[in-house]
Amino acid sequence: MLGPEFAIFSSLTSLRRDNFVNSVIFATVPAATPNRPTGTAIDLSAWEALASDPDQLIAALNELLLHGTMSEAMGHIVKDAVASIPADNRLLRVQTVIYLIATSPQYQVQR
Repeated sequence: MLGPEFAIFSSLTSLRRDNFVNSVIFATVPAATPNRPTGTAIDLSAWEALASDPDQLIAALNELLLHGTMSEAMGHIVKDAVASIPADNRLLRVQTVIYLIATSPQYQVQR
């Protein structure tokens, strides 16, 4: 099957994008001195309050990142991934949901 919307991505470009998303969400993007000596990081603390309820967390990030268009199948996959993370590890839950959404074809393809 052909996917014309993926014509601008090679397998290398796709992996580089996923690695960049991983760096931004799970770490700090290193900066070149002297301009930005502390690097760039995303503050995810606002989402941690929702992490104890996976359905609520997924719904909120679905609205923010996918404008509420997440497929039911993707929702189940993301929920299973989040449910496998201990409830007391709120940050990892948030990071996982954002990573799975941001690296999904549903996020990367403009509709």
